[in-house]
Parts: sequence; C-alpha cells; structure tokens
Amino acid sequence: MFNLTQLTSRLTTQSSSLVKTGLVAATLTLASFSSQAVEIDASELLVAVEQNITQASQDALINAKQELILSLQEQISQQLYSVTEIDEAAIAFEINEQNLVVTQRSEAK
Repeated sequence: MFNLTQLTSRLTTQSSSLVKTGLVAATLTLASFSSQAVEIDASELLVAVEQNITQASQDALINAKQELILSLQEQISQQLYSVTEIDEAAIAFEINEQNLVVTQRSEAK
C-alpha cells in the first residue's frame, strides 16, 4: 500500500538529491568556465540551475502522482475482487437453500 508518509519521504529524498545534483552541476559548470578564463554571469547560472531544479521537481511530482494513482487502482481492484467473492458465496448459499427446500418437498410427497 502507498501512504502519505512514503510519498513525503520520497519527495524529500528526491528533492534533496535534485538540489545536490544541481549544485554539483553548477560547480562543474563554474569550474569549467573559470578554467577557460571565460567570464560568466552568475545570474545566468542561477537561472539555469533554478530551471533544472524546477523541471526535476515537476518530474518528481508527476512520478509521485502516478504511483499514488496506481496504488489507489490496486486498492479498488482488491476491494472489487472481495465483493465479487462475497456475492458468489451468497449465490451459492441461496442455491443450496433452494435445493434443500426442493429435496424436502420431494421427500414429503
């Protein structure tokens, strides 16, 4: 089963790793540019990192939503299967009762 605690935990873990990945990418980009003696505008770098983090966060939310939907579908399927089993048992019980009544009537004659 899927619950809110697991969802929060996954989002926190994914967000944490996304931030780390963004910082590593920013550091490598900055190191690459400085090693080539190219002047870089920090605001452009921050915008790029922000866009990457935003996209990664949106992807994480989409994945979490899909997992939640799949979990709900599984729970609904299990409940429908249980209801079907109960209905089948009730029908079998009713048939047995009718057979018993028919048998008793035929023995009474």
